[in-house]
Amino acid sequence: MMLACAGASAAPVGEHPPLSPTRDAVVTYRFQARLLQGKDATVPEHQVTVSFAASGDRLRIDPDDGQSATILDRPDQIMTLISMKERRYVQLRPLHGLHNPFFLGLGMTYHPGGTQQIAGVSCRDWAIDSPHGKATACVTEDGVILAEDGVDADGLTGHLQAVSVRYEDIPADRFQPPADFEKFNPLAKLKQPAQPAQAQPVPGAALDGSARGGADASVPDQPHSPDDSVGDGSVAHGDQPDSTER
Repeated sequence: MMLACAGASAAPVGEHPPLSPTRDAVVTYRFQARLLQGKDATVPEHQVTVSFAASGDRLRIDPDDGQSATILDRPDQIMTLISMKERRYVQLRPLHGLHNPFFLGLGMTYHPGGTQQIAGVSCRDWAIDSPHGKATACVTEDGVILAEDGVDADGLTGHLQAVSVRYEDIPADRFQPPADFEKFNPLAKLKQPAQPAQAQPVPGAALDGSARGGADASVPDQPHSPDDSVGDGSVAHGDQPDSTER
């Protein structure tokens, strides 16, 4: 009760929760999102397991189907998308920075609330104001988000909540693609020399799977992935810290 009362008191100007985890942690979340504001477009509930490095610099997201994984490297601003089935991975540097729902930043205004327990771990409630609307989050003293509800940077709404929390040492290679997986370069086909006329494929066929028409191909700055922070429908805030905040 004393903690709850203290948490509900007015916060000093600039007060905010820890912006990233300070301990290695593995958290399983369930989440649900509404893809279109004002319409009944709620996606089915999903579950992911997120591994946090104590440095706060890296995290790995594994969906419950075990078919893929996403690794986010905040200092280098690199996203690694891994396909377990194809045993290969691709690395990208999103033009607009990394977005995910599991880190907080200084770009929003925070108002402290009381405390509660989620998945057996104590956390403090925070009301969050952003240009797109309002959100709430419950954050542990060591910077792990256990629940989040509201509007993200793109105006999408959703909810996530931890169902289990484990504090354990995580090997560094957990935040690297498997050594025996092939690295896939989506730009490689753009660098291939033109084939001689007699070697052209049958009209209408694209041997490399690309679209016809001769237009320059491009790689999106943040391609769809079932476990990235936008594509998977989870809550994501535009206040994710970039390398300048560290």
